[in-house]
Amino acid sequence: NRLFSADVVGVVGVADIVSKADVLVGVADVAGVIGVADVVGVADVVGVADAVSMATSQPIRLHNASCGGKTAAWAATFITPLVVPNNPDLILIDFGMNDIWGQTSASAFKESLSSCISQIQKSCPNAEFVLIANMLPDTAGAGAPVDGARIMRDFLWELRALEQTGVAVLDMTTLSEIIYG
Repeated sequence: NRLFSADVVGVVGVADIVSKADVLVGVADVAGVIGVADVVGVADVVGVADAVSMATSQPIRLHNASCGGKTAAWAATFITPLVVPNNPDLILIDFGMNDIWGQTSASAFKESLSSCISQIQKSCPNAEFVLIANMLPDTAGAGAPVDGARIMRDFLWELRALEQTGVAVLDMTTLSEIIYG
């Protein structure tokens, strides 16, 4: 497994929220490397990269190709030029929050992320994937989609359908439901 044998594990994060740009994450606390203010939470690509570093005892070279406000369909269009030139060992894909505001159906969400995986696997066949299922949205806010939580749960089920060898889901949806009730 490349994640446990590489001197430095190459990770590319593609998400609908921007954390910190390219960083080298060591096995030390990520806050000491990039600053506490830059860490949005464990579910962002920087937090997950740090967790991978700690689990594998390997330093991580993270290329953060995230772009705030984007959707899964955007990722399917731009994933190849964002990811492939970095020849990553691991790709973190985190979409959904912006998709609940638009017209993205659960099946279209799944198709977009399936396309992302297929495109990357053509050029980086040994790469592995973590699909991050978003936390539940605050549907009480002004203008929030009232069915946003249901849509996010539907997205989670579609992500789970994509799981296979080399593709795992980090389920922040259920975790947020447990934490926030």
